[in-house]
Amino acid sequence: MKIKNLDEILQKIDKIGQLSNAKEISLIKTVQYKGADCDEMEQLCLANMGWMINLSCQYKNRGLSLEELIEIAYEELWKYILEYDYVKYPEDFRQYAIPIIRHCLDKAVEKPIYYNRNTIV
Repeated sequence: MKIKNLDEILQKIDKIGQLSNAKEISLIKTVQYKGADCDEMEQLCLANMGWMINLSCQYKNRGLSLEELIEIAYEELWKYILEYDYVKYPEDFRQYAIPIIRHCLDKAVEKPIYYNRNTIV
């Protein structure tokens, strides 16, 4: 996802609001069944974008722009949704996603020169 207009994304987030854990798990099941190119994936990502932006803000001024940090967080969330084991961890999706995304952001700011839009080395 290319962040072009942060204000526009914030407006979309306000429209979707928070998802209940049950709704989030339901959407994850649908995404894992249909694949990543479905409306449910966009709904999940936008619903989780608020905390991803907050998390990304913690890494500002460390070599990458806020937009780049949000893109990294978004891409990691996207991958994590596809891999999430809702049978093994049905409690809270975010509880397991945040440390994974935080680790990825740590790596990105540690070596921003090696940051590539498709991979983080």
